[in-house]
Amino acid sequence: MTYLLPQSFIQALLAVAVILVIYIFHRVCLAPRLKLRQLGVSYPTPKPFVGNLFDYGADNQHICQIEWHKKYGHVYASQFFHVPVIWISNLDTVKKILAQEFGTFANRYRFNKEIPPLDKTLVELCDHEWKRVRNILIPTFAASKLRVVVPIAKRASQDFIDEIIKADRNDQKFDVWNACGYLSIKVILGTAFGVAIDNKEEQERLTKAANTFFRSDNVSKPEMMLQFLRLTVPSIFKPIESFLGGKFPKALQYIVNLTKRIITERRKNIANGLPCRKDTLQFMIEAGDDDHLTDDEIISQVVVFLLTGYETTQNALTFALYSLATILTFNRN
Repeated sequence: MTYLLPQSFIQALLAVAVILVIYIFHRVCLAPRLKLRQLGVSYPTPKPFVGNLFDYGADNQHICQIEWHKKYGHVYASQFFHVPVIWISNLDTVKKILAQEFGTFANRYRFNKEIPPLDKTLVELCDHEWKRVRNILIPTFAASKLRVVVPIAKRASQDFIDEIIKADRNDQKFDVWNACGYLSIKVILGTAFGVAIDNKEEQERLTKAANTFFRSDNVSKPEMMLQFLRLTVPSIFKPIESFLGGKFPKALQYIVNLTKRIITERRKNIANGLPCRKDTLQFMIEAGDDDHLTDDEIISQVVVFLLTGYETTQNALTFALYSLATILTFNRN
């Protein structure tokens, strides 16, 4: 016997589907475009869902910025997926925003609000919590305390130079990009994490974990889609990514567990009256008078140091060395 769904049920189902499509279209396509118009600055025409992200190709964002600057001037807007963004290249304006009116621009768009511990970084926190954590952290980056960690960076840099000299003497090929990555990892581990890892295997594990967040080399289309969901819809990303193997959560958990273990050891030493190594991690643990950072807040800041400092430093050093090796003016000097 065949049963047919009531006509009223089918109509209600279709109505819900149409309303859902309209809502998604308004939220992802129409509303962001209206916000762009309200900004009152020039902008390239965004595409549905992805905005202007792929205007010049997925790997040509630097070219994109150059061309937009030529076309629209020092101030213009674009759409990052469904998020309106203002770009400013006038240094006086940038200085006013980042220095003179810094407190006015405390809040940022929250990409990781549903992915702990990244939800407690200064980039993600808003209003009172942002001001509280920032005020506690400010003394951590005083010049006198930064000078304390300079020897850590010097030792790691000397190891890096020794590797280059050794490879040159033995007439061996030298992977500068990977070596710069290890140098960056060593400095961050020594200053922010408070550990010195001389084991090559351990270095590679942490480097691989950090690469999971940013590297796009040999990344498949499904993985690119997962990264898209991580930025746009974290609540959907988490269950899907975990079901497909959980590369992102595993990498994040490895870094978090390492940080937790070190913080626990430091707090035990403090409780037992034992001396602790003076580094950025220790300064954050001790920071504050009546108000201190929680372990999760410390972990959030340390993870950001690694994720944002590792690859940017690696690429900058690699490009600097490439320039020194290939530009004749530098060679003659």
